[in-house]
Amino acid sequence: MDYLEPMWIYEGPVRSFGRIINDKWTYRTRAISPEKALSNMSFRYKMIHQMAKNSKIELDKKYLKLEN
Repeated sequence: MDYLEPMWIYEGPVRSFGRIINDKWTYRTRAISPEKALSNMSFRYKMIHQMAKNSKIELDKKYLKLEN
């Protein structure tokens, strides 16, 4: 049986220590839960923008949606 995790989309601000560093970032990922999706997206944002792995990135859950 093939199982695909749900697709999540984030369209919203990215913050670092409470300061907005990107006012509207859009990204999609597959994950089993919204928490895992945000974790995946945070990691990908850091990699795309060449930030250190231990950089603090904040993504607001209210901008995360389950894509149909």
